[in-house]
Amino acid sequence: MTQLIAAGADVDTVNGCFWIAELTSISRGKAGADSEIINVDGDTALIIAVREESIESVRVLLDAGAKVDGLDRKRWTPLVHAATLGLERIAELLVERGADVDARTAGSSTPLHEAAAYGSVKLIQLLLDAGADIEAQDFSNGNTPLLTAAWNGQDGALSELIRHGGRTSALAFYDLGALHRAAQFPQNERVMQLLLDEGIRLDKMSEFGATPANEAARYGNKMNVQFLLTEGADPSLHGVPVCGCIDVETDSSERGCPPGHCRTKADVLEVEGLFARHGGNRTLEDAVAAGDLEEVLKFIEDGSNVNGSDPSKDLEPPLHIAAARGLADIVQVLLGEGAYTEARDFVGWTALRLAAFWGHAAAIQALARGGADLNARSRTGHTALYYTSKKGYLESTQVLIDAGANLDIKTNTGGTALMRAAQYGHAGAVRALLDGGADASIVDKYRRNPLHFAATEIGTEQIMRMLIEEGVDVNSTTDLGTPPIAFAAYYGNIGGVRFLLSMGADPAIGFEGGNTMDDPCGCLGVAGLKDKIRCPRGAACQTEGQIAELEELMGRKRTAEAPRSGDPSLPQRDADSVACESLPLVLQQLECTASADPAK
Repeated sequence: MTQLIAAGADVDTVNGCFWIAELTSISRGKAGADSEIINVDGDTALIIAVREESIESVRVLLDAGAKVDGLDRKRWTPLVHAATLGLERIAELLVERGADVDARTAGSSTPLHEAAAYGSVKLIQLLLDAGADIEAQDFSNGNTPLLTAAWNGQDGALSELIRHGGRTSALAFYDLGALHRAAQFPQNERVMQLLLDEGIRLDKMSEFGATPANEAARYGNKMNVQFLLTEGADPSLHGVPVCGCIDVETDSSERGCPPGHCRTKADVLEVEGLFARHGGNRTLEDAVAAGDLEEVLKFIEDGSNVNGSDPSKDLEPPLHIAAARGLADIVQVLLGEGAYTEARDFVGWTALRLAAFWGHAAAIQALARGGADLNARSRTGHTALYYTSKKGYLESTQVLIDAGANLDIKTNTGGTALMRAAQYGHAGAVRALLDGGADASIVDKYRRNPLHFAATEIGTEQIMRMLIEEGVDVNSTTDLGTPPIAFAAYYGNIGGVRFLLSMGADPAIGFEGGNTMDDPCGCLGVAGLKDKIRCPRGAACQTEGQIAELEELMGRKRTAEAPRSGDPSLPQRDADSVACESLPLVLQQLECTASADPAK
């Protein structure tokens, strides 16, 4: 390192070796060394030092004033990195220097969640001794650290958390318990046995009617299924699709099938056979879940009720299962046999909404032709079109438009399909809705229009241009007087700020020095608020230089005050987009969305 400095290395150079030069400069007291410089990957020197497992470099940086909780682009602190890597000595040093043991990542887990996931028993001890919250819930899925350990097959971490008083009865979102989580992880008998030894219920049902054995089947976990059935688990599948993990969207953050699982039809039949050999009775729901049209026809021929084999149980009706899996041929058969198009499952979903949620255009078309109500609203006012637009399913959105869906139905808080398509950056859906006649001038209960929402997302200049050309006022204001450009600045959308300025936006409109939305990069202050939208990926809020550029464009500085979490002008995420889309199972996501009370 001495040679680097002697050769004239720039201590602020952002390249593969910048942090070494920076550390050397700091340790030698060189003027101008910046311990918070961020490299092209969004990492500070301290975070790189942690990842390089260099405790001496970490110590040098901390001694030089590096922020112990400085965030990288993923919103991870150095302690989170140490926890994921199992770096006990570095984590201990960070804690000694005041690191926040409950700091949350962008995904809303804590260092204790990460230590549990990676099985770092000594780190778990360290964090708990430092006061970490043993019952903290991950905002994205509801897992406590104990549930996270079970979900990742970490029996040592699980035992340690139990020893420290972690509740085995804790539930993730929608009543998913520790045994459900354990069953989802392959070859996890040791963890499941630990939980059973603690007295956990073998057949506890989740909110949507699945037992731990059902969850094992969904992931094709044969050994887990065999273990649970041998222990006396209920051998009914309850309409849960064996190997349903293959339905997981490839671009989602949830778990798909474990490596080597569910590769062939034989894998599915083997798991189904385990349930049958333990006395499980196969039902029409099971046949639909398996996508077996011949078996479905046989059940119908034998007199099975197409609207459900056992109405006394909280099970998904056959039509809902077929719609959720996009099985258009089975949807047509069930409709032809008299399945109710407007039947609602036990949490209020129609089959059309399920098909729309997953973007199954053929199933949507079959339901529309079968007379399904295209404009049916949930208790929060959401329609099928709302979901296809929000998730950017262009073909499904077009099917609904062509079938005559009302494009301007409002949710209970005034949101529309166009607002959601604009907010999530789906230019194709926005174009289809506008071409179909959607009204771009509609505002929600806070007088936010689609342009306000488009401004919150990076890379939406095309969408904003469409809306402005449609007649939306570039300087339109919310009920608190906030224009779209303030939304763009708040979320670090510097490209959006520049674009809106070029279209005539006035950054001074509504600025009163006290509005939550007045702060450029104000999104940095909501990391601990589970219902608020955090800074988007790529936001120009990573460095002081980026923030200064935004401040210059907007003509004002950031305030030191944290945002007011109750301020209605601060956009909230839909509950399903915060938690539900991160849940590991198809039906978990569906029921999560149905049970949520979205703010838009």
